Amino acid sequence: MKDFILKCIDSCIPKKRNRLLYSSFPDIADNSFAFFIYVLNNQIEYENIWLVKDLNNIKRFENLISKYSESKNYKIVKKISLLGFYYFFSSKYIFYTHGLFNAFPLSTKQTVVNFWHGMPLKVIGLLDGKKEFLKSHYVIATSTMFQDIMSRACGIDKKNVLVLGQPRNEFLLQPKATLNELFAKKSSKDLTTVLWMPTYRKSTFGEIREDGDLLDDDLMSTNNLETLNEFLKKSGANCFIKLHPMDVNTVDSFREYSNLVFLDNESFNHKNLNMYSCFASVDILLTDYSSIYMDLLILDKPVGFVINDFKSYKNSRGFTIDNPLDYMPGEIIYDNKDLISFLHTSILLKEDKYAAQRAKINLEFNEVYKKSSERIFNTIILKTSELN
Repeated sequence: MKDFILKCIDSCIPKKRNRLLYSSFPDIADNSFAFFIYVLNNQIEYENIWLVKDLNNIKRFENLISKYSESKNYKIVKKISLLGFYYFFSSKYIFYTHGLFNAFPLSTKQTVVNFWHGMPLKVIGLLDGKKEFLKSHYVIATSTMFQDIMSRACGIDKKNVLVLGQPRNEFLLQPKATLNELFAKKSSKDLTTVLWMPTYRKSTFGEIREDGDLLDDDLMSTNNLETLNEFLKKSGANCFIKLHPMDVNTVDSFREYSNLVFLDNESFNHKNLNMYSCFASVDILLTDYSSIYMDLLILDKPVGFVINDFKSYKNSRGFTIDNPLDYMPGEIIYDNKDLISFLHTSILLKEDKYAAQRAKINLEFNEVYKKSSERIFNTIILKTSELN
């Protein structure tokens, strides 16, 4: 009965051929935001609608958009509202990162594109045991390798997984600020910039889950962070730890340090910047199973993989690739001693043993990363417009 009613509504509301609708988590972020900016700046005949969770942040959203475009050709609408549903049903093209009204059936009169939010090393969707995943007509990928993975994860025909790259990676090549300028307690152009971006182990909102091991003696314990901070002070470096938006930990979960700075999405929001616009300033990346390292391979930055819970994570969450360690082109770090050793080698000795391996893996992961938004527009919007 529900599907019948929704189909009736879908049939009664005409689709506006030049209306594009966007959604993301967090609001106005990631691939959806980058593609939206391309359309604002290059395709003025299209109408742009953002569906957001909270209209209380509308001024901040407008300030963010103004940093990337002078155009005012957009509307920001509350997602769960009559107006939000109207724009959803009346838009010809829909782009999202985390799904949008997943209970609604796909309309044959619309084109729905799943941008997702990074090429997955950890299992997602049907590969993660779900019976149904986000509904869309198209999914994007960065390479033929991920075309196959996204096809299986999303349960979508491989021909509809388009190897066009991720729009957000265009921001990597168009820097607007440095992390030191924005957030450092001790700011200097001479200080080495380390970015640490762990994925979450436990979430209490969004998709509620717990993966890997939450150990009392992990690398982010107070003792280990104090040791790291002392090393950074002596080495002339700052480390920025960007927490995952779904992580149970928050910036307030940690004490303050002189050369360690904890960040979250709000940190960048307050600066009216997309975080990818700052990552060109990174000298060294620390991460684990997050897709961020795949993106930063484009910039050819040394990577340390902090995976002290590799076995438990593999057994709990699991990976899209059978041999994930073979696709981690950098130092494997299991404890704080390994971490300090890697940073000593990278910062003080300026040694980089993994450049050739990074270049090889980058070719497998990032076949396309330039002009992704333009490719997506030309492939999905222009070609489907010609067919209709």
